Amino acid sequence: MHQAAGWSDEYRRHAAGLLVGGVVALGTAGCGSADDTAAISPLNDHIVFESNRDDDNGPGHQELYLIRPDGTGLVRLTTTDEDEADPAISPDGRHIAYTRRPVGGDIYLMRADGSGARPLTTYAGSDFRPAWSPDGRRLVFASERSGRDELFVIDVDGQNRRRLTTRPDSNDWPSAGAFAPDGERVVFESWDRQHEFAALYTIPLAGGDATRLPVDLPIARAAAWSPDGNRIAFVGSRSRVTGHGLYVLTLDTGNLQQLTGLNFAATAPAWSPDGQQLVFENFRNGNNALFRIHADGTGLTEISPEDGGSPHWSPASR
Repeated sequence: MHQAAGWSDEYRRHAAGLLVGGVVALGTAGCGSADDTAAISPLNDHIVFESNRDDDNGPGHQELYLIRPDGTGLVRLTTTDEDEADPAISPDGRHIAYTRRPVGGDIYLMRADGSGARPLTTYAGSDFRPAWSPDGRRLVFASERSGRDELFVIDVDGQNRRRLTTRPDSNDWPSAGAFAPDGERVVFESWDRQHEFAALYTIPLAGGDATRLPVDLPIARAAAWSPDGNRIAFVGSRSRVTGHGLYVLTLDTGNLQQLTGLNFAATAPAWSPDGQQLVFENFRNGNNALFRIHADGTGLTEISPEDGGSPHWSPASR
């Protein structure tokens, strides 16, 4: 596999004005390695996403990009001959986990400037959709290595991989896990592929039984836990044949709020660090454009009309 290239001189000059915060040594637990000695500024107030907007590596080829929430400051992070997808910024803002897909997929880590890419998993099938624990010490990801999609947890040094979910029904396929802010639970979607049904569950990080969330929709998926721990944003639909809207479930009250219409085709929500906004992708005019919206459903704003998917908001500066 090819290592992701570092930024070109042009991108480095551009990034110098984008990556803010003091330059300090790499600090995410477990991310350090023999070649991880360079200092780097943490990402602050940026959104990382996947896109095929540049065709220099062939039509439909996905790379990773950064953009500010107001739509300015676009920076391309990767330039390889493989697809990069599912990016997630570490809690300290200095690393990005993502999926690299030559065939199937593996989980990779790189520095926040796009340099130093290295595989965290190596598997002949598919490992995909990584998400960070709040302390930055481990990742949850989906994998088919058990014969069907299940969730696994792994330390950021590649050690202590273990299976988190074991769904009893052969038709249930868990994926897209996300940690609670307390680090003790994971929310995930589970698809009943026979009946085209998707529901949301939480499971303790220590393992055990999964608990279904009280969402009365035939399709509920792509969950993201809010920074305050009391809300879960997700994509849902009241019909298997219509578009998907953005919803927020308040856990302590059970209140379910619909933020966008079902004809909006929204997916992949991610919270802002202060929990006041969400970024998500939406299919319109032949592209998956990026949008942000306030958590109360107001202030819908298009960030980028060009192709963009799987957005993830950088954490607050530390």
